[in-house]
Amino acid sequence: MSLILIGAHPHLIHKGELPTKHFWGNEIQELIQREKIDDPIIHTIDLLPGGTYQEDIFNEVFVKEHLETYTQIYLIDCGGIWYVLQSLDIPDSFARIYNSPEIREMRERLRQLTHEELNNIIQQLIEKVYSMLQYNGICVFSKFTDSIFQETFVNLLNDLGWVYEIEQRKYVGTVIIIRKI
Repeated sequence: MSLILIGAHPHLIHKGELPTKHFWGNEIQELIQREKIDDPIIHTIDLLPGGTYQEDIFNEVFVKEHLETYTQIYLIDCGGIWYVLQSLDIPDSFARIYNSPEIREMRERLRQLTHEELNNIIQQLIEKVYSMLQYNGICVFSKFTDSIFQETFVNLLNDLGWVYEIEQRKYVGTVIIIRKI
């Protein structure tokens, strides 16, 4: 049994099937096939309702309950801190979907942090996702809305000595893939 967790887009899943009409459905299906996964069971997690789990993928309790559970994890553009970290330079009035008072407050708190403090937060997020992967599983970080954030992310991975691949995907642009070894 191979469990896959998609951080965002609970509407992508209908009765466990990835829709090929949605660009992420195609990308995920291609990566499932490339990794030779048969009969995956797909879960979604997002702050918005409609998926398997309605909460933040980085929630401490959720992470602890799902240690070494997933073969693949996709961080598309789930709400919460992953979204906020990528939108720090976007004025609140332009921020899209996840623009609740809580998100605006989180964005303002994060804007006050130093570069080192932000890197520590990003590192903690990477480690949480990594802990939910099974051995040889992959995490696909994507939908980088800010090139500065993407560069910071890659620099941090290099500084920490993480092994990763950067790919240009047909429909979703740049993705960074980390494999649990």
